[in-house]
Amino acid sequence: MIVLGRTQASKDIPLTRAKKYFSERVDELTSIARKTALSSSAGQELTYQEKAKQAKDFLGQDTEPTEDDAGYEFIFAEVGVTADTALTVAEIILSKSTQYKKGLGPAVERLRLIANKGIRAANTEEELRTCVDEFEEDLKLI
Repeated sequence: MIVLGRTQASKDIPLTRAKKYFSERVDELTSIARKTALSSSAGQELTYQEKAKQAKDFLGQDTEPTEDDAGYEFIFAEVGVTADTALTVAEIILSKSTQYKKGLGPAVERLRLIANKGIRAANTEEELRTCVDEFEEDLKLI
C-alpha cells in the first residue's frame, strides 16, 4: 500500500471551499434582507442616493427652492405622487434615508460581519453551518 503524504494545505481544501460557499450564502442572505428596504438594482441604488442628497440640500436652503432651481429634479418629480408639496417630498425622502442609515443598514451589516468572522474562525463544516443558521435567525429579528 502506498501512503501519500498530503500537505496540510491540501487537507484544508475542503474546509476552504466550504468557507467560501458559506460566506457567499451570508452575502445572499444579506442582499435579501436589504431588499426589504432597498431595490436590488444598481441604478435604483444610485437613484436613492441622489434623492437623499437632493432632499438634504433642499431642506438646507434658507428659502424653499422652486422647480426652476437646478439640482432638485428628483424632488419635484415626486410632487403629486409621494406628497403634495416639494417640501413634504424632501422630508419624506430624508426620513426614509435616515431610518435606513440608523436602523436596518447598520444592523444587517453588523450581523454580516459577525457571521463572516465566525466563518473565518470555523474549523468544521458543522461550525460553518451554525454561523449561517444563527445569522439567518438573527436577520429575522430585525
